[in-house]
Amino acid sequence: MMEELWETQEDLHRHLCSPQYQRVLLVIELAKGIPEIRFDTITHTRGFETVIEARDHTEGLAEEAR
Repeated sequence: MMEELWETQEDLHRHLCSPQYQRVLLVIELAKGIPEIRFDTITHTRGFETVIEARDHTEGLAEEAR
């Protein structure tokens, strides 16, 4: 498995066109089968506030059930 993270779409495109990535393409060509290649795009990133909001919401639901 190989995983890489890029800050921008332009950074990803630059990497895919680089001489270093050419090596990956050569390995893919030599593979017996077609490898799974997946590009996941993250639309936004959040921090601990997500946990706080979820817990506040869950606690509110528990109080309503009483």
